[in-house]
Amino acid sequence: GGKAITLSGGSTAEIVGLIPNRQFAQNNIIYNSKGISTTGVGNIVSHNFVSNNIGTCISTTGNEHIIEYNEITGGPREVLDAGCIYVNGNNLLSRGTHVRYNYIHDGPSWESRGIYFDDMLSENYGYGNILDGVWFQIHTGSENTVYNNIMLNFTEKGVLRIGLNYWNASKNGSTRWKTGALEYGSLSNKLLKSE
Repeated sequence: GGKAITLSGGSTAEIVGLIPNRQFAQNNIIYNSKGISTTGVGNIVSHNFVSNNIGTCISTTGNEHIIEYNEITGGPREVLDAGCIYVNGNNLLSRGTHVRYNYIHDGPSWESRGIYFDDMLSENYGYGNILDGVWFQIHTGSENTVYNNIMLNFTEKGVLRIGLNYWNASKNGSTRWKTGALEYGSLSNKLLKSE
């Protein structure tokens, strides 16, 4: 199957600033498809049941989306570099998306990412989610905040993975990754250069 729902709209024009679109994908049951996709600014995906998807169950690109109160199970089945909820960066200006209060469980393999902040994604938030048997990955970017999630029955991959790739690793290997709990109990990541 193809994408069950695609939301697109809003403006990221520098002259006028971010203008939210406020399209909604709510109260849907989606089975055996490529899920829900949203691009642009300010779309909302909530209260959906997404099951047994071929690829990413809910994917976002852009700014200030809200992904909340969804239940996701059994996906993605056929795509490895994906997540049940996949927040795509590929743009240093993709910021402000909130992934909150979702229940993600029973991924198809030990490799299953429940929530995946990918490719230079910065200043996004993951909180209040329940991840059962799936894990949370942040792949580069900075100032992403992950807090107050319940993560259980995970594999040797661990609960939260944060990693570097060629976009921000220096040629001489003089970079290092630092993670830690900050004063308000959130988890933020920053790339620091060695002196």
